[in-house]
Amino acid sequence: MAVSLFMFFLIVVSHNLVQMMPPTLALAFNSEGDKLALLALKHKLTNGVPNALPSWNNSLHFCEWQGVTCEHRHMRVSVLHLENKIWGGILGPSLGNLTFLTTLILSNINLYGEIPTQIGRLKRLQLLDLSQNNLNGQIPLHLTNCSNLEVINLMENKLTGEVPSWFGIGSMTRLNKLLLAANDLVGTIPPSLGNLSSLQNISLAGNHLVGSIPHVLGRLSNLKKLNLGLNSLSGLVPNSLYNLSNIQILSLAENQLSGILPSQMQLAFPKLLAFLVGVNQFSGTFPSSISNITGLQAFDISSNGFRGPIPPIFGSLNNFQLLHIAYNSFGSGKGRDLDFLSSLTNCTQLRTLILDGNGFGGQVPGLIGNFSTYLRTLSMGLNQISGMIPEEIGQLIGLIDFVVADNYLEGTIPDSIGRLKNLGRLVLQGNKLSGNIPTTIGNLTMLSELYLNTNGFVGGIPLSLKYCTKMQTFGVSTNNLNGNIPNQTFGNFEGLVELGLSYNSFTGSIPSEFGNLKHLSLLYLQGNKLSGEMPKELGACSGLTELVLQSNFFRGSIPSFLGSLGSLEFLDLSNNSFSSTIPVELQNLTYLITLNFSFNHLYGEVPTGGVFNNVTAISLIGNKDLCGGIPQLKLPACSKLPSKKHKWSFRKKLILIIAIVVGVDLIGNFSTHLTTLSMWSNRISGKIPEGIGQLLSLTDFIMVDNYLEGTIPDSIGRLKNLVRLALQENKLSGNIPNCIGNLTMLSELYLHTNRFVGGIPLSLKYCMQMESIGVSTNNLNGDIPNQTFGNLEGLVELDLSYNSFTGSIPSEFGNSKHLSVLYLQGNKLSAEMPKELGACSGLTELVLQSNFFRGSIPSFLGLLESLELLDLSNNNFSSTIPFLLSSGILRFNNERGFGNKELEIE
Repeated sequence: MAVSLFMFFLIVVSHNLVQMMPPTLALAFNSEGDKLALLALKHKLTNGVPNALPSWNNSLHFCEWQGVTCEHRHMRVSVLHLENKIWGGILGPSLGNLTFLTTLILSNINLYGEIPTQIGRLKRLQLLDLSQNNLNGQIPLHLTNCSNLEVINLMENKLTGEVPSWFGIGSMTRLNKLLLAANDLVGTIPPSLGNLSSLQNISLAGNHLVGSIPHVLGRLSNLKKLNLGLNSLSGLVPNSLYNLSNIQILSLAENQLSGILPSQMQLAFPKLLAFLVGVNQFSGTFPSSISNITGLQAFDISSNGFRGPIPPIFGSLNNFQLLHIAYNSFGSGKGRDLDFLSSLTNCTQLRTLILDGNGFGGQVPGLIGNFSTYLRTLSMGLNQISGMIPEEIGQLIGLIDFVVADNYLEGTIPDSIGRLKNLGRLVLQGNKLSGNIPTTIGNLTMLSELYLNTNGFVGGIPLSLKYCTKMQTFGVSTNNLNGNIPNQTFGNFEGLVELGLSYNSFTGSIPSEFGNLKHLSLLYLQGNKLSGEMPKELGACSGLTELVLQSNFFRGSIPSFLGSLGSLEFLDLSNNSFSSTIPVELQNLTYLITLNFSFNHLYGEVPTGGVFNNVTAISLIGNKDLCGGIPQLKLPACSKLPSKKHKWSFRKKLILIIAIVVGVDLIGNFSTHLTTLSMWSNRISGKIPEGIGQLLSLTDFIMVDNYLEGTIPDSIGRLKNLVRLALQENKLSGNIPNCIGNLTMLSELYLHTNRFVGGIPLSLKYCMQMESIGVSTNNLNGDIPNQTFGNLEGLVELDLSYNSFTGSIPSEFGNSKHLSVLYLQGNKLSAEMPKELGACSGLTELVLQSNFFRGSIPSFLGLLESLELLDLSNNNFSSTIPFLLSSGILRFNNERGFGNKELEIE
């Protein structure tokens, strides 16, 4: 009791002493408290960063310290303004001692921790800005004590909890800006916000808010800016919102809101500058009444359910800068769909025009050359636009992005494109453009992205492209380009990240200058006629994540330097002529998740570490001389010493291996006991002699990777004991002979990478022992015969890729219960996938890329539990992605370019 009385007495005396002090002494006492509070705050804010806030020392009065302002009467701190630092500290409790603060701005200084509750002591505070930090926790209730607050800006932090309902209850009657965007707030928008009648700006965008927009927000008659985008709000937009006649910026983008826009937009929002409701579920027709909102600058209704024609009503919008109407249904596919573009020529401030994914028909009119020279983005992809690119495109000298992908454009790229000196992105893929790639593209020195894939371009890559030294992405796949890959051109692109030259007819070798591409991540060269060995300089591309050389004529060893590419995730060298062991260094690639070495001439022991320890991640089929590896590969064991069965015996087995350059005319005179004749990877030319038919005991006939010409002789049909016929990678031509149907013991047939024409002979149905058929990269055509493959019930591998087969996939494929690998890519197949394919329960690889398949991606694919690789890219599938496709390697697009604008998992 005595202690309590003493403390009470001490407090009273202290208070009286302060009151009795001379004014100057009392002022010094309170000022010293501010100084101590600032020093304590500095210690927490700067987190001990040396030399931070060097002016905060005793040589200067604290009112002269950086970021500090004092009010003149009491010399107390009224403003603390520090921003754009990387201190990484916290906001200490001493902040609460700066009780004269009216303005607190601590933005972008890398603050961590929670907002201290002591902030509630700052009752004079009018502006609070703690934006662009890493603050967490909930917004403290103690802010309700700060009744003078006019601005609260806590944007771009990691604040959690709900938007406090107490904002609209009680004392915050002066609040005019509430900025809480880009946090981790949850829950609903509190209706109590409708009580804050002084509010002019609300931003709750980029949180995790749900529920509907409270109708009481329509009471906020002073509101000028409302941003609720990037949440999960749903339901109808309340009609009361259309009473906000002072609104200038309304953003509701990227929610699940629905409804119809008001017919008289100019009455609802006469002062509107920006209307942004993209990526929602609005419907109805285009609101032509916006023509009366003369101050309108930006209008975004993209990715909704609007339909009907666009009226030509933009001529009066002199301040109009952005029109984004992509991914609706405004087009009819007819010739006059783009007539509205004429009214946009009066919009002299137009900077962005995005019309993608509407089904617009017609042609790109030459009047686009009259668009504003301020136009930066012109995007019309995924429509049905036909005709040619007008020469007038060259008048849009301010253009940075020109996108007309996935249409029906024809003709050549006009030379006038070379005038667009500011162009950074040119996207013309998925059209019917032809002719040479113009040399004037070399004038586009700012170009960083060029997509010309899936057209009909011919000729080579222009040497002038070497001047586009800012190039980061270059895609010309699936054209008719040829010639060598120019050495110096790509060596100049030191910032190149993605290079796609696939599915053309490029010849020669990989330029050694590729080694200059230190930032190269994706290299796609598949489906060409490239040859030679991989240059060692490629080992300098340390950033490579995907390297695809499939279906070329590369030979030699798989280089061990690939094992030093530590970022590699996807490696496909299949369908080439590599002949070596598999480098053990590859098992050190910790990020490698897919490796395909199938259909080469690899031999020796398969490593067991790294990616080789996952049977679902590797494909080694078509390499008959591999051994070892993990047990799941089911390869033969590697024998260190030759076994007795490998000894020469003219009574039981004679193996003749010829590894020199010889003719083959005399082979008909060889012993009739000869069972294996292998002349792999030589320089043997000429024709296969008729005398081959005299080797009646032959089980293996291998002439892979030579220069044989002419047709397969009919006499081959006499080899009734033949089990393996391997003639791939020659120059053989003509039809595949019907007499192959006589080879009833045949289990492996490899004819790929030749020049065969015609169809697949129906007689193949009699080869009922067949396990592997490879006829890829020929000139075969016609339908895939129904009954032929339905008879081959033991078939394990079927490769018909890179021919010109038409029609559909035969339903009889469902009979092939043991089918593991099915390659049909690079043909002209169409229709839907037959449901019978779902019976092929052993499928591990299904590749249908680059055909004309359509319809839905069938859900039965999700039941193929052995599936490891699924590639449906470059087709016309139109559906959601079945949920069951949840594992393995799936590809629905090509080279990570355009193609699937809206992906959705069921």
